[in-house]
Amino acid sequence: MNWALVALSISVVMTAIWIVVLVKSRRSLMSIYVSFAFLLLAAMNSAAPIRGYVDPNYVGYGFGLLHATKGLSVTLMAGGVFLISAVSAFFAARIRRGPAMWIVAVACSAFAVIQGWP
Repeated sequence: MNWALVALSISVVMTAIWIVVLVKSRRSLMSIYVSFAFLLLAAMNSAAPIRGYVDPNYVGYGFGLLHATKGLSVTLMAGGVFLISAVSAFFAARIRRGPAMWIVAVACSAFAVIQGWP
């Protein structure tokens, strides 16, 4: 199986939905920038949750401070990163204020530590 095509397919679908959400909402340039960064992060991690579950020869998952060996731990860790970044991308693209923006802020801080510390 070509996992790059799986990731590309998921990324294209997410990008199309993201563009529709952006067209419907009037957002600032900074919120579009933050949303696009989270969309890229989700795209980079889109195939790993599926591959970790399906492929027994997958070497494992590493993302900054996060590391997982083969199997279900890869699916859970990569899936968590994917879901948090996808949800944050769409929250930043759609919502102006409120508790949802705290999720985006916490996700930004968490990923800054996870990627920035090493």
